Amino acid sequence: WEMHGHVAEGRQLLETALAMQGDVPPNARAKALRGLAALMVVQGDYAPATEHYEESLALHREQGDRRSEADALAGLGDIALLQGDADRATEVFTNALAIYQSIDNTWGIAESKNGLAAAAHHWRQLDRAISLYNEGLDQFKRLGNEHHIAKTLNNLATIAHDRDDYQEAMR
Repeated sequence: WEMHGHVAEGRQLLETALAMQGDVPPNARAKALRGLAALMVVQGDYAPATEHYEESLALHREQGDRRSEADALAGLGDIALLQGDADRATEVFTNALAIYQSIDNTWGIAESKNGLAAAAHHWRQLDRAISLYNEGLDQFKRLGNEHHIAKTLNNLATIAHDRDDYQEAMR
């Protein structure tokens, strides 16, 4: 829904589905909660999104679904970054990264490193941010994900700009 600009519609459908009574498998409920939380983030509704990510996280942990657990942690990290809480973002992205590494999930590793890089950038730890962004960039290149390659290059250019290194920023 997000990719096609149907955030409100997707949110409404997921809210309706989650409100239905009945026997819903915990993993299905957890994934719906995580999807709803992601759409709420796009709309700037961070408090309910956080609640949904946290409920999703608990359900994924109960089910032993490590990848989805890490995905929920990464969602919480994104919210922390958007709210300027670099300490919380570092905590949850570090936990997500450890899980992604344990299951060898390249995408998740790259996303977590970018989240950690953004937190380091927030603290003005620019060398650390550059290193983490470059590690994530290498992963995205291996995956061939042009969108995230471009986003990461943009983040690196922003750091170069912050350092008044305009030649590097334009590279």
